[in-house]
Amino acid sequence: MLTKKESELLKHLENGSTVKEAGVHMAISLHTVDFHIRNIKRKLEVKTITAAVALAIRSDYL
Repeated sequence: MLTKKESELLKHLENGSTVKEAGVHMAISLHTVDFHIRNIKRKLEVKTITAAVALAIRSDYL
């Protein structure tokens, strides 16, 4: 299960934000964004963040 922050990050990416923009919106550093992205990809068992966003949309994670 994704954490609240991971879900929030995916939502920003789904809405077209870049990784940097998502970090600014969430008031977190790029390092923290990268940390969340690694966790999201691991939890959803995908290789790219684009695949994670697509899977999240299809599976109602968002």
